[in-house]
Amino acid sequence: MKRMIINILSNNLGKLFEMVLGFIIVPFLISKLTSTGYGVIILMESFIIFFEMAAVGLRSALARFVGLHISKGKDNEVNSYLANGQVILYIFTFLFSIVGVSLLLNISYLFSIPLSLQVHAQFVLLMLILGFAINVIFTPYWAILYAKQRFDLINIYSSAGSLCRFILILVFYSIFNSKLEYYGIIFLVSVIIERMLVFQSAKKIFSAFQINFKNVSYVKLRQMWQFMLSIIVNKVSELFYDTADTVIINRIYGSYSNAIYAVSLKSIGALKRLIQYSVTVLSPTFTELFSMDEINKIKTLFCAFTKLSALISIPFCVLLAIFAKEFVIFWVGQNFLASVNILYFHIIAIVPVLVFSICISLTTAFGKVKIPGRMALLLGVMKIGVSILFALHFNMGLVGFALGTAISQTIQTAFFLPYYTSKIVKINFFKYYLAGFIKPVLLGLVWGAIIFYIKSFLHINLLYLLYSLPMFVIVYYTISYFIILNNNERVYLITLSKRISSKLITSKGIA
Repeated sequence: MKRMIINILSNNLGKLFEMVLGFIIVPFLISKLTSTGYGVIILMESFIIFFEMAAVGLRSALARFVGLHISKGKDNEVNSYLANGQVILYIFTFLFSIVGVSLLLNISYLFSIPLSLQVHAQFVLLMLILGFAINVIFTPYWAILYAKQRFDLINIYSSAGSLCRFILILVFYSIFNSKLEYYGIIFLVSVIIERMLVFQSAKKIFSAFQINFKNVSYVKLRQMWQFMLSIIVNKVSELFYDTADTVIINRIYGSYSNAIYAVSLKSIGALKRLIQYSVTVLSPTFTELFSMDEINKIKTLFCAFTKLSALISIPFCVLLAIFAKEFVIFWVGQNFLASVNILYFHIIAIVPVLVFSICISLTTAFGKVKIPGRMALLLGVMKIGVSILFALHFNMGLVGFALGTAISQTIQTAFFLPYYTSKIVKINFFKYYLAGFIKPVLLGLVWGAIIFYIKSFLHINLLYLLYSLPMFVIVYYTISYFIILNNNERVYLITLSKRISSKLITSKGIA
């Protein structure tokens, strides 16, 4: 439990830190590179993100196999799976490099990029390709930290890479000419620094680490590949909801529209990193509990963390919807007001994604990833068709793409995924859904309606209202404590708070 709390807290702090850096750097890059130049960066990153999601699938699958055997103390089996996983990763990197070089040579035919920026975009893409290849090759070392549940180290190194990138961007673009090439070089340098830190820690934490290709076996390769493929399908399907939109929007509307659409996605992406990724740190915990057949503990954690995700994410989403216009103007200026209407639909889509993030950790731990992957792929393909229909046939433009995302993603994450996971865990779906989703959403809507009424109809000074938000948040969580949480969860929350407080007091006394 102590390790789990440390992982969640470190993840929240790390992602919050990275989110703050991101919010600062985006308007800075737009001011230096113009909206079109920033749109080109988003476009180049979208290609890498496509393969990055596949790599995440490989990484998660490898970490699961490693975690199952680390928890049982089978070091030889761990090294065997690492060797087999490395073979798959090398093949994946080779195929990715071929696709990347092909794209690099034909960039002017595939994307709508101003002629003056095409050579610069090619260089940026080359640096991104090299950085991604390094990331993939070092995956086994990351898997060790993941399986050992050392997310505190993972988040520290990730934050170090982000901070390095942040500082270098500020320095280079403040001192030198504003060239796209600098972004690519900075990305590559930050990746190398982060991966080397991971490499050093993995070797220290798991002293028996040894990749010997004599341990490669066809049986394990086949076993790992089948599991990896299902996760890859699931992860790649997520790209239909943003990355595919980026490419299609570029072909239809150009790089400036990429920047407009990216502003709304960046806002939602920040919430996703802060909340969803905090829950995914539980994957190795569930894997360990599953290996020990602790099903009752899994059920308890599943229900509790669904509620926790709902209580954290819903207020964020409600406030972002109410203050969307003010937020966009404050962040990137009046020129990006077109992203506000797009943002509303992204908020609708992200709520169930955040609330039911725990489902992904559970399906991975139980090894039940094939059906969710196929469902996600089916809905992802459907989403592209629906988005293009709304955008072009109904003349909804960029909003049509966001609406298509909201429809498909809601079907997947608000209905199918929680139902499927509840059946795996063997709990009553309707009780779980009512307590973990319906009640928190209704409470959030009522709470948000009150704030919206005060903002829109009572004409209270906006600054005064913002200063009053902490009071509204306290009211929300006080009501949630009595309405959403059951007696056992209240007792556990009080006990946990006392433990954390005593630890902080002890640490302060020692310091």
